[in-house]
Amino acid sequence: MTGSEDPEDRIRELERPLSETARASELGSSGPGGYPAGPPSPPPPAPWTYGGPYPGPPPKPPSGNRMWWILGTLLVVGVLALAGGIAAMAAH
Repeated sequence: MTGSEDPEDRIRELERPLSETARASELGSSGPGGYPAGPPSPPPPAPWTYGGPYPGPPPKPPSGNRMWWILGTLLVVGVLALAGGIAAMAAH
């Protein structure tokens, strides 16, 4: 660059194509565009499952679980009643 050239003018000259492209895109006209859009990428492959999904837990057979809760509750109530009766008799 020689001493007579203004660096500001050189910068403006270099920025002119950029400003023209920006102005054209703001106005909605299609100026010199970039590369056209390529084809869409394929979807990702499905994950490997090694023979299928995990089976759920085996079904539980109907059990007498409710019966044991009822019997346990009756036993606890009976023991408390017996202890209360013994305490009442001992107090007299």
